[in-house]
Amino acid sequence: MKRRKLLAALLLAVAPTAFCSAQETRDSTTPFDSRFQALREFVMKDIATGRVPSVSIAVAQNGEVVWAEAFGWADKENGIPAAPNTMYRMASISKPITATAIMRLADSGLVDLDAPIQEYLGGLTLRYYTGTPEEVTVRRVLQHRAGLPAHDQAFYLDEEPERRSFEETVRRYGIVVFEPGLEFIYANLGYMLLARAVEQVTGLDFPRYVRDSVFTPLGMGACQVFVAGDEFEVPPAKSYYGINGEPVPRSTSAYPGPDDVYCSAQDLLRFAMFHLKDHLPDQMQILSDSAIDEMQRQNPPSNTRYGLGWSFDVDRLGFRSMYHGGQTIGVSNFIVFVPSEDLAVVILANTDYSASRLLHIQGAVRAALIPEYGVVNPWASDAADPLQYEADTSAVPAIDAVSTQPFPEEMLGTWEGKIVAYDREIDVSLVLSNAEGARIELSGQGEYPVSFTVISSGFLLGTFPGRITTADIERYHNWIRLAIQRTGDTLSGQATAVGWRKDRQTHTEQSAWIELERHRSMR
Repeated sequence: MKRRKLLAALLLAVAPTAFCSAQETRDSTTPFDSRFQALREFVMKDIATGRVPSVSIAVAQNGEVVWAEAFGWADKENGIPAAPNTMYRMASISKPITATAIMRLADSGLVDLDAPIQEYLGGLTLRYYTGTPEEVTVRRVLQHRAGLPAHDQAFYLDEEPERRSFEETVRRYGIVVFEPGLEFIYANLGYMLLARAVEQVTGLDFPRYVRDSVFTPLGMGACQVFVAGDEFEVPPAKSYYGINGEPVPRSTSAYPGPDDVYCSAQDLLRFAMFHLKDHLPDQMQILSDSAIDEMQRQNPPSNTRYGLGWSFDVDRLGFRSMYHGGQTIGVSNFIVFVPSEDLAVVILANTDYSASRLLHIQGAVRAALIPEYGVVNPWASDAADPLQYEADTSAVPAIDAVSTQPFPEEMLGTWEGKIVAYDREIDVSLVLSNAEGARIELSGQGEYPVSFTVISSGFLLGTFPGRITTADIERYHNWIRLAIQRTGDTLSGQATAVGWRKDRQTHTEQSAWIELERHRSMR
């Protein structure tokens, strides 16, 4: 497995704590396997030195749980230890659960994966700046290949106890900005649409359907879809800021589907075992084996990145795995399974735990249980790695290095047009010159240099310190990220307001349509 690829998938501090020893709670029904002793010590050291309040690990192979243990504190303030059945916020690991709910409906003939998702939205309509409704299919939404833009927005219950309606979220951000089927663009909003489709098809609210049709039949009793106004059946682990160790206020996404599932490591392992087709005797067969295979299939064959709810990977030894990360503020999770070895690993942490540590843990499990690794962990992380956040030195997270590649001839010149947000239009003039670099001017704001990190004859990706000043972004220090493709004399795509809140140590991504036409040549 390419270490950088998984790090990129996981990345989206821990201050000293009052631990004098590493608290651990193990599943007493599973004898401890000494092959995990070194890894166990690695995790316990991270707990004892304050890298992370708690870590919960569960491992299965050949249809049997071989390790389930939690370390540290689910609730530091009240001295509640973490346990293998403690619920944690899943963040984006909610997506394969949402995908499983959709696949159950598809398996029953109630949803057609290749039908337009708009058929299942109960009258909600997307805005198609490119493509057609027929091209934005359920399958492509599941694969993040429907042309929807980036979107990420948290609603803190202490600020907005009643989040806005989903209809309003779709009105503001339900836009198709890239040709459907062309590229992978990670789209949280797409999984909100999938949750809405579940509700429209079944007549049940999404949390109830997932509980009754996924969690209960799979024996996942310590799992829940949380929405504002709900109560937790069992208190989950608290989430903690990595920067200062303080509790993170409770938040939800704009709509369930991409996030908002809480689950224990033990139960998430049962979910992985179901997708390994282990056919546990106390689990119902909620999907056919062919449906499980379809979720893990490369469709089309050139799609080597993401299936129906699962990311794909092939490591350097040729082992193919399915995985998903789950990162949001105060949450760092990883689930991976290797079908050829009937092996599944779940790792849950309740802070901003370093992605390299998560990879180290799953790699150490693989090295212990797969003979071909020769007990060597390809993802080994130095136990002395620095904390992920040693200090909050900037309000703006680091971005990729600026590209030194010159602009192709096809890109040179002046491009003029508009950014179209949900409540305003902004006139734009973009100048691309190899002699003078890239500069952009927004009406009412002035001119800015643009730092492009990706440059090709057909695509540009870059950032600049402009503003799309909608009400949704006002709490955030914000700037603009451009992701635009060229079609002849037109540049179009997404202009995303990217925001950072220092007080909550969280970010947002709110996208708008941008379209520019070539004005004159500069060569």
